[in-house]
Amino acid sequence: MEIVLTYLPAILVVGLAVILRLRRTRKETSNQLVALQKKVAALEQRTAELEQAQKQTPDNPIFPDEPELTVRLQLFAQGQREMAKAFDRLKAMKAELPMDETVHQKYVEELDSIIISLERASGRDLTRWLGISPQEKQTRVLPRNRDLFRLEVMSLLAFCTYQSYHPQLPTIISPTPRAFRLIH
Repeated sequence: MEIVLTYLPAILVVGLAVILRLRRTRKETSNQLVALQKKVAALEQRTAELEQAQKQTPDNPIFPDEPELTVRLQLFAQGQREMAKAFDRLKAMKAELPMDETVHQKYVEELDSIIISLERASGRDLTRWLGISPQEKQTRVLPRNRDLFRLEVMSLLAFCTYQSYHPQLPTIISPTPRAFRLIH
């Protein structure tokens, strides 16, 4: 019993410290709860404002009915179809390429036609993709060595694959809807 009496002041001090700590933690938690409730109320009010603004905007604010946009979307779809056709032509060329050491002129002309088609469909200059310098572009002669030619075909197949995963969507320029402006 004497040992308990000896430590009694220390036990009381620790107990009091724990009680005070719990009260302070409870008060802090209560303050945090009030702050969160205020934030929730503000967010609910903002949501109501945005919903109201959205009801006042046209049915389709992102894609307005503009002739320019329609033309851009048609060009995009046409470019995607042309890209798919070029990809199929390249696969066929790769499969049909004879085992000769040199490439026949008809294959060179066909590949040149495919490159022009891909440039038109993608809107990109493929000289950099193919590793052709701007000076060489003016006097471009496609490789007649079978291995180099095949490498160029495979590079263009890779370009088509890349474009299928990263298509260039048309730029949409339209007035910003009111609801969208309210968000930012």
